[in-house]
Amino acid sequence: CATAPLLLEEIGSRDSLQIRMLTSVVRHHTVLLRPVIGHVQGGEILDQSQLDADFGQFLDQTTRVTTGRLAVCLDDNPSFSKYNPVGYVLSLKKDEEDERLSHRAEAVKGRENRTREDALSRLSPVHLEVGA
Repeated sequence: CATAPLLLEEIGSRDSLQIRMLTSVVRHHTVLLRPVIGHVQGGEILDQSQLDADFGQFLDQTTRVTTGRLAVCLDDNPSFSKYNPVGYVLSLKKDEEDERLSHRAEAVKGRENRTREDALSRLSPVHLEVGA
């Protein structure tokens, strides 16, 4: 999933909301795009055409990311859906760890199957030919 903060910022506000928004989603999304920022003065958006252009660029980029993510799952590459948490230490007894790993493997397989079905239903033949 790709994401980018949308921020309407009062001129001269000196807030760091775009940074705070990016850091709050960094653990949940693997693709972060440039924030879409509109400037506001007196309750009016000053740069609506630039805001529209930036949002259009965001939509183009997320379309490419989504198409690529869906196309990868058609390559029978199991590594695309593996998630290895970094910075976490799991201290479990051996049998609890084995059970958890079994559940994780089942969840990964289910996610692979759902993503494959999603890709086949959402990608047009043109997208599939480009990925081949």
